[in-house]
Amino acid sequence: MKYYIVILFFVLFACNKSSEQANKLIGKWKLIEIYNDPGDGNGVWLKASDENTYTYQFNNDNTFSKDGSNNDCDGVYLIDYRLEQYYILTLTCHKNLEITSIFYFNNGYLIIDGAPNNCDESCAEKFVRVE
Repeated sequence: MKYYIVILFFVLFACNKSSEQANKLIGKWKLIEIYNDPGDGNGVWLKASDENTYTYQFNNDNTFSKDGSNNDCDGVYLIDYRLEQYYILTLTCHKNLEITSIFYFNNGYLIIDGAPNNCDESCAEKFVRVE
């Protein structure tokens, strides 16, 4: 019986954490910086150019839209609990394209690590809340 209580506690705690992150994610986020590491550990954050800037709108009903740049997308998102402050974000576009990344929050910014650009080396995108 104790075993079941421990499992139940873990499941409830993990689900609660994912819900908290989903609530923080709701809203409109604008890309402001891109991190790229050439593979030697000396990566830097660079300002996103105007032509590469886009926004994500995450809604309460697990739908999202990506506007700007040249690859707009509407679809659904799913958040899975991972470790500590890191969460797995899966975006599925209406075109049946599925992208899975890790996300976390840092000083009020949304960081999507392993950004949906299929980078060769370490990369991430930094977003600021705009609404």
